[in-house]
Formats: sequence, C-alpha cells, structure tokens
Amino acid sequence: MMVRTRSGDRLEHIVDAALRVFVAQGFKGARVDQVAEAAGVGPGTIYLYARSKEALFELTLRAAFGEPLPAIESLPYEVEIGPAVVEWMWRRLRAVSPFDRLRAAASLPEPADARAEFLGVVDELWSWQARYWRALELLEKCAREWPELEMLFYMQFRRELLELGAQYLGRRMEQGHLLPYPDAGTAARVLAETVTFFAMHRHVRPDSADLQEELSRQTVLVLLDRGFLPPVAK
Repeated sequence: MMVRTRSGDRLEHIVDAALRVFVAQGFKGARVDQVAEAAGVGPGTIYLYARSKEALFELTLRAAFGEPLPAIESLPYEVEIGPAVVEWMWRRLRAVSPFDRLRAAASLPEPADARAEFLGVVDELWSWQARYWRALELLEKCAREWPELEMLFYMQFRRELLELGAQYLGRRMEQGHLLPYPDAGTAARVLAETVTFFAMHRHVRPDSADLQEELSRQTVLVLLDRGFLPPVAK
C-alpha cells in the first residue's frame, strides 16, 4: 500500500483550487470532491490537509487574507464553522481595511490639491481590493449563506464605506473641486463599483480575466478622473 504524504506545494495547490470552487459554488454548494477534481487529486488527499469542508473553507479564507498556511506537521486542519468563525472574519476584514486616505479626505475641510486627493482615494481603494480580492470574493459569495455575516459585511462594512465616500464626494462637489452630480451617494457607488469590478471581480469573470492589471488600473484612474474632476484649464 502506498503511503500518502503531505507537502507544502500540494497544500497551496489545494487551497487555490478550493478558492475557485467556493467562489463559484458558495460554501453550501461546494463539495470536497469538486475541490479534489479542481486540484487534480483524489478526495482522500484533501482530508490529509483539512478534516472537513468547513476546515477547508476557513483554511482558504485565512490564506486569502494573507495569513501563512499552517505547518505541514500540524495538518489536517480542523475547525467548526460557527459564530466564532464569523467573528474572526469580521475582525480580520476590519483589520485590513484602514482606508486612511478616504477618512482623511472626508474630514479635511479643504484639499491642498483636489486632483491628487481624489486620485489617491481611488488608488487606495484599488490597491486594497487588488490585494485582498480572493478574500473579498469569498466573503461576497458566502455572506448570503450566513445571516449574521451578511448583516456585518453588507449592512455595516460596505454601507459605512459608501457613506464615507458620499460624505467626501458631496463636500468636494459643493466646494466646486469635483463635478456636481444629483446624488453624492449614487456617485460614491458608481466610483466604488467601477473600481471593484476591475480590481476584483474581473479575476473571476471569464470575459475579463485576461485584462492586464496595470493597464486596467491606469484606465480606471483616467476614466474616473475625467468623470469626477473638472477639466484642467489650458
């Protein structure tokens, strides 16, 4: 009988496959055999690394948030999905989401350079989503399956961020630093969703996954610059 052994490379491969399956199917819809097929291994191999689907999901989410994978000798990973895990997800999301530029812009009465301020806010949002898009895709896909997580993610985290954006945009519009729009809240959502698609969602959209990162970022910055900032006088 061949003894199956664990390896760090295979763990990374399994976690990457699990990410794709959980994003596509959600937590409840995903099956361990689907992850095994995506990773090119047998289902039994998955259980060498994670004791259950719940453990595999948390392992994948922790990796997506940038935490180091566990040592091989500590596997298989084991956890029970419950309130403690949702609380951990919430704390981790808040910890990696400072948005210092946006918060500073929303509280600053007048900017020294409105264009630099605006592009800095947009670039901060892009950089955050580009770095954590895997974790954010997992949270968006699976939040609807846990009412408490959905409430925290959509009704608290996202709403707070959008309200902060609307506060910043609305003030700069009133001051004449940004082009005026009928509703600052809607404008904030247009800005946020534009960045979100190209920094984050494009990775899992078959028609957009081949878009180049830096070209996409530069194009979005130019489009939003022209859509929100008055033309520069020549």
